[in-house]
Amino acid sequence: MAIEFLCKTCREPIQAPDSAAGKQGKCSHCDTVMGIPVRDFQGNEDQIRTGELQFLISTAVRDSAESDATLRFQCGLCSKRLQVPAAQSHKKVVCSECRAVMRLSVDCINSEPISNAGDNPLPADDLIPEKIEFQCDNCNSIVAVPQEFAGKQGKCPYCDQVMVIPEYSSVRRFRDDPLSSLAAGTMPNAAGPGSYDPLGLPTSNTIPTTAGGSSHSHRSTPKQFDESMVLPWEQEEYDGKRFWDSSKVLLFSPSRAFGSMKFDESTTKAIGYSTKGHLIGWLLTVLTAIPWIAFLLMAAEQASDEQFDYPKIYTWIGIGAGAWIVGSQLLSLAFVFIFTTTFHGGLLITGSSPREIDVTFRITAYISGVMGLTTVLSLPIAMISSIIWIPALAYHGAVAVHKTPPPQAFLAVIAAIILPILIIGGFYLVMFS
Repeated sequence: MAIEFLCKTCREPIQAPDSAAGKQGKCSHCDTVMGIPVRDFQGNEDQIRTGELQFLISTAVRDSAESDATLRFQCGLCSKRLQVPAAQSHKKVVCSECRAVMRLSVDCINSEPISNAGDNPLPADDLIPEKIEFQCDNCNSIVAVPQEFAGKQGKCPYCDQVMVIPEYSSVRRFRDDPLSSLAAGTMPNAAGPGSYDPLGLPTSNTIPTTAGGSSHSHRSTPKQFDESMVLPWEQEEYDGKRFWDSSKVLLFSPSRAFGSMKFDESTTKAIGYSTKGHLIGWLLTVLTAIPWIAFLLMAAEQASDEQFDYPKIYTWIGIGAGAWIVGSQLLSLAFVFIFTTTFHGGLLITGSSPREIDVTFRITAYISGVMGLTTVLSLPIAMISSIIWIPALAYHGAVAVHKTPPPQAFLAVIAAIILPILIIGGFYLVMFS
């Protein structure tokens, strides 16, 4: 059976043979090159979570036949309940739980709405195929897989432990109906719709639930708005001030900010945030400094016998401020490239399995933007911005995006800071000793 999905550019159907799964293909209508999704996640879990491969979702439920309909389905790796607007179903979908990257098949997108299922249609959750749900022996997380993988080997999406998938579910929820499960002849599965929108678009006013959480994490249920939003700066349609809302999240909740980054986003937007952050930060610094400069000039003129040429002085101050702002932009770009290299190297040295280096690049660009924006605050105390924001935000970025354990993330940040010092120090010793 052919793999069939929609082109992300022209939304026309693309067909590819099963042998082409995981490879690159070209749309016959607009020549857009796209990755062809895979049907089987076994052995491909890491690549699907990093976005190197995309998993094809073959079953979904449409809630209505209208243009604003919603498609509901389960993550192919961790079985978290997800939903996307039908109008956005041609785009990639990123699971909020395990970060798996998926695409919806044409069959999913063209599925019959629930209202057409008959006089007494089943609830939407009952139409989604049942999964085997069990607890990982290594990390105690609840894992759910399709029934056709019973008895086969699989990998836990949370800790990568390889295990044999049991024949029946071993996890029972308080919502399960024991009589109906006995009548069906199988153990009950997890139920309860999740309202997380993996595309970062507005959804219903319900509160998201977690289909499979770790028993040792005891995380509280997130709120509907900010907790489930994609970083505002990366949203094409955002009802609000994207820059300032993103800055607030990066400053006061960096783990959530980095955790809501889109993995398939280009680096251009992150560089744009960095550039804007430095521009606004230095403009605020210059505006703040003008009254002090004027006061000092007047005090100096009163203490001197000469009269100052203020137009000439302010002209040179303006030229100096402009040169400083331009120089800060160039220095910020240099910082992004250098720290990306050392930070990604630190992650590799400490034994982490980071995502692609362009993801680290985007983390560093957001850090640079926050540093630039807080320039006016850090000016009285030299280097306080670098001392605070670089290690703190880099640590949160490693944990939230690269899924690095906290001890390794801390060591990676230390390595990223020490590596340039060792390289520069070694160069100095070689050249001048």
